[in-house]
Amino acid sequence: MSRAFNFLVAAVLGCIIPLARAATPDSPERYVVNLSPASKVGDRYHILSKTTEKSDVSTFRAHGVKSTRHIDDVVELDGVVQVAKIDSRGNETSLECTVNHLQVTREGGSPLDVVPQGAVISTTTSPLPPGERFQRFVTLRPGRQITPEQFRLINRVLTARAPEAPTIQDIFGSGTAQLVGGSWAINRERGCKYYAELQMQIEPRDFVGKSQFVGIEKLGSRDFFRIDATAKAAKYVSTFTSNVKTDKAMFSMKFSQWVPKAGGHFGKTVSETHEEFRGNGVDANVQGFRSEGVSDLLSEITIEPVK
Repeated sequence: MSRAFNFLVAAVLGCIIPLARAATPDSPERYVVNLSPASKVGDRYHILSKTTEKSDVSTFRAHGVKSTRHIDDVVELDGVVQVAKIDSRGNETSLECTVNHLQVTREGGSPLDVVPQGAVISTTTSPLPPGERFQRFVTLRPGRQITPEQFRLINRVLTARAPEAPTIQDIFGSGTAQLVGGSWAINRERGCKYYAELQMQIEPRDFVGKSQFVGIEKLGSRDFFRIDATAKAAKYVSTFTSNVKTDKAMFSMKFSQWVPKAGGHFGKTVSETHEEFRGNGVDANVQGFRSEGVSDLLSEITIEPVK
């Protein structure tokens, strides 16, 4: 999908994807919509990325001991991104972002800097050996250690694509020209393969959704094609950690993407994701526990030319 949606999915579920190229007219009324144009090493763009996360996770242990983790964060990034590496399909697998500001606001308080103004964030997603998935690296220049909390917050607003993973076009795009108002089913098999890269094992029968070519809308002075999509996994198995067995897990998402009619990688994506999870596991002390949680994320990403 678009660069904006790529950052979005990553923010929401742990990874990302590139910005949809404009639809091209196949006839006066039909358009071919490509959500995943290829990027090039050296491409530069201005990113405005904002993610609101509200989540509660409770862990229950023996003798009625309970612990709760509550998150109510708004993370905002303003920066200039340069593409450092791509895969064979032109997906952005390594990015460098010069930060104008990257801040987090907790519980409605005052904004706090996550990294200093002018810092350069490098984020790379690399493949692992066969049978594994991928690992993500984040570094900060000038030379500073990244804390686990900085890593979490950066990944909410900026992530690189997993190499050779299915694209958003593969999952949500249409292979044929569409009328304004037209809709089509998502590709279940490719969607399940993509989410497997995010440690989420989904059976195709449990993954449903559709995309729709809503129409042509103005953002500022420019015309944009608007694509809306929804997806839902009635259940999935988390493979993120081997010590937790999934008892119940589901997620649903919806997004809108604005793709420039005149062409190019620039545009806007807004997404909402809801996730629920419950499972049982064993900790490092071989003590059993039960964990359950709910998470809601709202993300808005705008990709603009560098001025």
